[in-house]
Amino acid sequence: MYMSTPLIETVPGAPDASVLEGTIRVGAAYRHGGNTISYITLPKKCSQGGLPLKAELSFLGGATAEASYKMPCPKK
Repeated sequence: MYMSTPLIETVPGAPDASVLEGTIRVGAAYRHGGNTISYITLPKKCSQGGLPLKAELSFLGGATAEASYKMPCPKK
């Protein structure tokens, strides 16, 4: 999913401002007949070390950043 945010201009000739922190929560579920129905499904087996997650960001000035994380396996 891509999301655009408006440009945050500072003073003439200076770099534009940027967002320092953001939070995105992914996942949703609802109950149907006593069962939980998830919008996002997890694999039946969790890989050793956890579930790999990765975020890649690109900025207007051409800079990029990425971060990786191993989410612990959910308890069953």
